[in-house]
Amino acid sequence: MDKKLFFSICRVALAIIFVSGISACKTKTEEETAEEQKPLYEKVLLDHFPVSLDFLFRTADPARHNQILNGIRSGRPESSMLFLVPYPNYHHNSHFPATLKWYLYCGGHTAISLPLPSYLEIRDDSGKTTKVINGIPCVSDVTATLHLSYYIRVVLGHCCLTQSLVDQYHGAGSIDVFGKQRQAVAITADAIFGFSHLTSALDFIVEDDSHSNFDPQGKFNYIQNRVNPFFYFSDAVQSQLRGFYQDQLQAMKQSGLYPESRLDRTYDINEGQSFFGTWFYKQGYLQLGADSHPYGWYSFDGCILNILNLAKTDRDTFWKDYNSGLPIAADVLGVFCDAFYPGSVPNYEVIGGRYMVRGEGDSREGIVRLDNFFANVRPSPLYLKYQLVEGSGATIWDDQLHVDYFTSLAAARGPFSSNKLTYVRMYERTD
Repeated sequence: MDKKLFFSICRVALAIIFVSGISACKTKTEEETAEEQKPLYEKVLLDHFPVSLDFLFRTADPARHNQILNGIRSGRPESSMLFLVPYPNYHHNSHFPATLKWYLYCGGHTAISLPLPSYLEIRDDSGKTTKVINGIPCVSDVTATLHLSYYIRVVLGHCCLTQSLVDQYHGAGSIDVFGKQRQAVAITADAIFGFSHLTSALDFIVEDDSHSNFDPQGKFNYIQNRVNPFFYFSDAVQSQLRGFYQDQLQAMKQSGLYPESRLDRTYDINEGQSFFGTWFYKQGYLQLGADSHPYGWYSFDGCILNILNLAKTDRDTFWKDYNSGLPIAADVLGVFCDAFYPGSVPNYEVIGGRYMVRGEGDSREGIVRLDNFFANVRPSPLYLKYQLVEGSGATIWDDQLHVDYFTSLAAARGPFSSNKLTYVRMYERTD
């Protein structure tokens, strides 16, 4: 090759590398600048509840109020309709677990409003029915996101939004929402923008981008920034809410069957170096297809395991063995529950909610007996054989859990069978 041509090519290559380097540096600088331009974090507080507390707790209807309280006292968690399901409810046996939300069982249509100006985004309204509530046409059973600041937003599921707002949203272009361009509609403080659903609980969620539930290796955006709603109310509203909630709490204490009951608890049931946690199906003999996911990816029997340490339950409201009526025995380790959905899969029989009774082994590997608690389908006796396969050790999110179920302790002492199922802490799609 001609030397002049060779050096020309070299000069061009160096120029490209130099320009690319400048471009990379520029991009990095722009990212850093964008980070620096974020507004200072300021926590916003709500100074009234999104729905009428009198309506939610039926205080104007003493007969209905007492009927619900009696159901709490005498029923089990899955059979009694509460006024408010507190954060979190890991034992909802037909729902995505650890969702970090409150369920508001209003039992009818009541107005929804927020005490702060916000910007409304709407999703999942396509094909939803329209109904007239209090003389106002509304689109039923949709999800609304209301941005309260750059960092904080309220998400409401199963609400009925006014038709005029839905139409306004779909006709809106992008607007400035606390420094970000979004398709949204401005809502004034205290404006009624919708109503609770007649039959479904109103999902009440608060998300705060300054908070992170998982480390980067376990990042899962769907619930990454969810927080306990209780701490986003003013002191006055917290006090008011405790007052309304007191009757429900006392009934739960009398029942003794409610693992979670406190409004102000914030914890994660996942424990490092332990099988305690929320586990998502990864692989095994289950044959999955499109019909196994009617409500999304994890919508089939056996898709999720919740294994809750007894030490993390609310002992004031969780102290009784449903089977005997006596205090929970010392050899009970916690509560086990698998998820069951309309999307059942072949050859998996739902287990339900069970007391986990100490058997053999430790928190990494062993056997526990699963005694009846609630919504039980498989016959007893039932034994859970488990083995934790720890990942890197620096994070719990690459752990795996092998489980198998047997009808006798002797069988469980043997090797895993062909029915062994493997779960991970953060879900992975495998079909």
